[in-house]
Amino acid sequence: MDQQRRITINGQLIDDSPLTDLSLINYGHFSSMQVRDGCVRGLSLHLERLDRSTKELFGVSLSHERVREAVRTALAGERTPVSLRINVFSRAFDATCPERPASADLMISIQPAVEPSMEPLRLRSVQYQRDLPHIKHVATMGLFNHRRLARLAGFDDAVFVDDVGRVSEASIWNIAFDDGESIVWPQAPMLPGITLQLMQIASQRAGISSVAREVQLSELSEFRGAFLMHSADIARPVASIDDHEFTVDEQRVSQLRAAYAMHPWEPI
Repeated sequence: MDQQRRITINGQLIDDSPLTDLSLINYGHFSSMQVRDGCVRGLSLHLERLDRSTKELFGVSLSHERVREAVRTALAGERTPVSLRINVFSRAFDATCPERPASADLMISIQPAVEPSMEPLRLRSVQYQRDLPHIKHVATMGLFNHRRLARLAGFDDAVFVDDVGRVSEASIWNIAFDDGESIVWPQAPMLPGITLQLMQIASQRAGISSVAREVQLSELSEFRGAFLMHSADIARPVASIDDHEFTVDEQRVSQLRAAYAMHPWEPI
């Protein structure tokens, strides 16, 4: 009997490929970024995160130059704005012996860039914390399920609160608050997103007052505004969390986006 792996989708036999490892073993991590004319803001931070997470999940290093070369090959001279995602997985990973170091594989996907939006989002709070919250990993079941449930309940997305009531992050976003004087970066177990890190640096350079501290869900009335951020959307306004409404301050959003835009583009 043929013992090779066979895979069918909707009853149709398909060719086995590295992509099937991605679907059958949901273990790995990724980083998403915006590419403009062969350059990325915060590229060095992305490369450091990819290497650090690869060491933690697979026990091996991931050289910066290997990632750069793979991205350059995937772009193939593309000069139009694109969104790019680097997935790190391993065809050598053995789920029966996960402690063994496993060589890393890279999958790079490219799609048209999306322009940042000013449309405010309504968030529903939910008690939830990702596994290994400091890693941008591919275990996204909880993220999308809570986003789905929030939308079914009439909201746009979900924001997460830990078991002691601290606001941490949203489904695919980091979140920050505006108390009218300073930007407040919530402290809780969460992903320190690259866009978040760049926003923190940008705010300091631009002289925008900011502070990092714990933010309890019960403290929302202390804030006049809130905004979300990820690589494709900078300082997206938040209209409300649950029944607490925020002021949408377009001037503040523009100020933050202008500060972020001062970051240099790093060549790949």
